[in-house]
This record gives sequence, structure tokens and C-alpha cells, in this order.
Amino acid sequence: MTAPDAIETAVLIVGGGPTGLTAALALSRLGVPCVLVERRDGPDPHPKAHELGCRSVEILTALGIDRAAIAAEAAPADEAARISFGLGVQRELARIDLATPEIAAPYRAHLEHPPGYFNISQTALEGILWAAVRRAAGVAVHTGCTWRGLHDNGARVTSTIERADGASFTVVSRYLLGADGAGSRVRKALGVAMVGPDALQDMVNAYFEGDATPILPVRAKLYWCCDPRAPGTLVAHDCAARWVMHTPLAPGETVADYPPARFERLLRLAMGRPVDLKLVSIETWRMTAQVAARFAVGRTFLVGDAAHRFPPTGGLGMNSGIGDAYNLCWKLAAVLRGGDAGLLETYEAERRPIVERNCAESRANFDDVMALLPIVGLDPRMLTRIGHWQTTGWGRWLPARLRAGLVRGLAFIASRMAARRMKRPSLRARFVEQVQAQRSHFDRLAIDLGPLPDAAAVLADGAPVEAGALSSTRPGSRWPHVWLDEAQRRSSRRLIAPDRFTLVVDGAGRWQAAQETAGLLPLAVVDISGAEVCDSGRRALIPDEGGAVLIRPDGYVAARWAAVEHPAAALAAAWAAAGMRRGEAR
Repeated sequence: MTAPDAIETAVLIVGGGPTGLTAALALSRLGVPCVLVERRDGPDPHPKAHELGCRSVEILTALGIDRAAIAAEAAPADEAARISFGLGVQRELARIDLATPEIAAPYRAHLEHPPGYFNISQTALEGILWAAVRRAAGVAVHTGCTWRGLHDNGARVTSTIERADGASFTVVSRYLLGADGAGSRVRKALGVAMVGPDALQDMVNAYFEGDATPILPVRAKLYWCCDPRAPGTLVAHDCAARWVMHTPLAPGETVADYPPARFERLLRLAMGRPVDLKLVSIETWRMTAQVAARFAVGRTFLVGDAAHRFPPTGGLGMNSGIGDAYNLCWKLAAVLRGGDAGLLETYEAERRPIVERNCAESRANFDDVMALLPIVGLDPRMLTRIGHWQTTGWGRWLPARLRAGLVRGLAFIASRMAARRMKRPSLRARFVEQVQAQRSHFDRLAIDLGPLPDAAAVLADGAPVEAGALSSTRPGSRWPHVWLDEAQRRSSRRLIAPDRFTLVVDGAGRWQAAQETAGLLPLAVVDISGAEVCDSGRRALIPDEGGAVLIRPDGYVAARWAAVEHPAAALAAAWAAAGMRRGEAR
């Protein structure tokens, strides 16, 4: 849309990736007007992330995204469950399959629609989210616009936005969300540093389109290739449509060292057979493991990659960003309606421990994958040594074609040696054992559905966390999925909504007046004492007759009670603990 010289809004969102788009949808659902600015005109055409976790699916479907629309763009479920490891696609040595009964059972127990996760290209997901945002009420979208700077006067944030034609306009907002990615201009303008290693590995990747299924011995979402001639990862965003090949850059190499012909050769070597895939684009990226020193400065908040940058091993980056947005937006809505601004401090208190864990998990996953290389006879430091030889050693004096030929020759010799090593039963067994030890790299249900940290905005009741519990009615836990009727057609998850608190009670009685006590955000009272709820479902949710459970808009339990004498006082204590006290208008 055409922008005037100045716009006023409640929230400005900078960045139209999955995190920013989720924030826009959440604010729309909460009735908070917002402006979203994005320098591109739509989805990024070069795919990046592809793992959409169970929790992210819950969030997006709660915000009105059609699950069937996601499934239509995603790879088939059997592909999404498989991860292959070997010396190339045709020479698999080990495999992880998340569809095995042992791994799949917890997904069936905790999710209404198992397995819950999708293998979907970020490009396709962004297309779905962009369409939804453009339809969303209260969201003004400005594409082709670059955010240039801010001024926070303590009451409002004034941002300068530059259009593609060079003209500028301003957006005056109560709050600003920096969702503008790993190189965030917003974060840099705030002077917020990133903490952690900033260069684990430089990578180059190529995006191919086409159907490779005719040559695949097994359809999977990831193929880890330990062949020295084509080291790296083949990511099948959809085996029949989209492929991305990642390979490490040696020190001194740039994207210019990887012309299309080189990547096409690498693809053939990794695939093990000729394949008719069309090369679309090539990009470089740097693997880091960093978390921002602060998630908020004044009225500006960092979300998604602007606040944290993980290795892709584990697929936790995009999913963490979606979780950030969902956590923050209901709190912004409450404060904008007169809530105590202290509620916003719980954004970092709740999200930092989660993203720091996710960052450490992603780093550990990367290290575990690298530990496969010595088993096949490769020194992980060899790439660095080759890079130094080419850039600072005597190799730099050789003609480029001769130098490249020598490197390919060394890779060919190493490839033959690796193949011979993997014929030894002891080494192959060791490789398989190392792969199977990495199951948590891909089986992330516990990470997706785990509880909030102890600093959460909830009324703690002192009950210990149940051993191995992924969700429960304990404060700080994800509101669980249980079937409410014997026919298993209605899940308890359908009782909650992202634009309200929900009070689930066993017998309305004295809780009836509770709807009058919320004020800041709507409160729905749901009585499950009726005959339509089976006994097992009722006991799983509210074991004490006359009890109640209060659920936050983001689906986490805020408080729970057995039968109480003074429900109004109990709710008042819960509102205070959840940061829902009234304060000065913000």
C-alpha cells in the first residue's frame, strides 16, 4: 500500500519472515492494530528453514492458518520422518526414522494430529503466512520498504522507513518489534551485542527444483553426505519438487568459487547418479551460535533471528522465532489495555532460557554430526588446511585449474579410502551407533512441548514437575491434549484460544462471576462437568471436584486450584502472578 508521510499505530513490526508474520497474525487476533514493513515484496525465493515443529504448528493453526494448507505445501509425512546418513544418497550407512512405533508413540499421546511436525520449505510457509497477513484485520503492510532508524522518547517510538523510490516516511508506534533477521538493523541501532561464537563455519548452498524420486533408494528429508568429494547436506524440502545442497566453504573461498557447473557436479556426486534438477540460485551463509545480550531496550523488542542465531542442526531457529512472537504479543495486548508494564519483562525472562537451551542444543547437534567424519577417516580440520594451502601456502602460486584439480584428486583418494573403511564391520557398527545416539537431534517433542522456566508469569503451586511430563495442568506447563469424549473427536486443546484467558472448571458454581474479573483480556469460563465430557478426560484435566485451571492466551497454564472458598481472591492472585495487574497506560 502507498504510505503517507507519517503513520501512527500501536505496534510496528520490522521484518516479514515467519517471526514477523506470526506477530502480525497474533496482534490482529488480539485486536491490536499494527504496521508491518518488509524490504522484499513477499516470500524469500531462496529457501532456508524447512522444519516446522509441533509447537509452531499449534501456534499457527490457533492463529487461523489452515492445517490442510500447510500439509498441501509440505513433503509427505513418510519423507519428513526419515534422515539418511552415508557416503551419498546411494550409499546409505545409517538412518533415523521418526515413524517407528517407539518414537511415534509420544506424538500420538500428546498431539491431536500426530506426528504434528511438517517438512515444509520456508518459502512455501511464508507464502501461506503472507496471504493470511494480507487478509488480517488491523494489519497495514508496506513492502519494498527498509527500516532506517528509531527514536524512543519514553512514550512512543518514531521509526524512519525508506521506500524503494528513495522517499521516506515515519511510523510512530507505542512499541516496536525487531523481527528483521540475523543481521538485524533494529538490534544494531539499539547497540545490543550478540553473545557466543560468531563463525562456526561458512557455508554455501544451492537451491534446485525438480523431481529426484526416480533415483532415490529411500525418500527422506535429509541426506548427510560424508563423501569427501561432495561433503555436506542435501535437504529435500520435497523430494519431488525442492532441494537445497549445503557444503562448507574452505577459508578464503567465496560464492564466486562455486559457479553453477561446480554445484551441478557436487550434486551428481552426492546423488550418486545423474538427476534432472534445475539450479535456481546460490547463496552463502555463516553458521553461528549466538543469543542477544538483551531482548528489549525501552519500547523495542527483539524477536526471532534478531535475538538469536543457531546452527541449523535441529531446526530450532525458525520455530524459536515463532514461539518468541506468540509469547510477546498477548503481553503487549494486555499492557496496551492498561496492564502493568512489568508484564513485558517476562518476555525475556521466559524466552531467554528456552532459546539459550535451543542454541546449546543446536551447537551440540552440529558437533555430533562432525563426530561422524573421523569414523569414515576424515579429519574435520582438513578443509581448513586445504583453504590455507590455497590462500597462504605454496598452492596459491599454482594456476587455478591445476590447484582445483589437485584438490579434487585428494578428495577422490579420500573418498576411496572412506568407502574401504566402511566395509569394515566394526567401523560401520560404530558409525550406526553414533547416528542412533543423535536421535534427539531430530526427535524434538520434549523441546517443543516442554514447560516454561521457573521465572514464568504464572501462579506457582509448588507441585514438582512430573518426571518425563511434556504437558500437564501444572502452572507453567503446556495445556495438555486429552480426548474429551469417548469417540475421540474433540481435544482439550480446542477449549483455548489465543485472544483470551480460559478458565476450565469442574462445575461452574461460584466461578460463574469470574468473567467479570479479567478486564485486561477476555476470559472464557468453560465448564467440563457436563455429560459430553468423558470421566477420563475430566480427571486428566481437573482431578479435584470443584477445581479449576486458568490457561494463558499462549496455551500455558497460569494457575490451578482444588475447590476454593473465595474464587475472586484466587483469581486476583493469579492475575497478579501473571503480570495482569492494572498499571499506568503504556
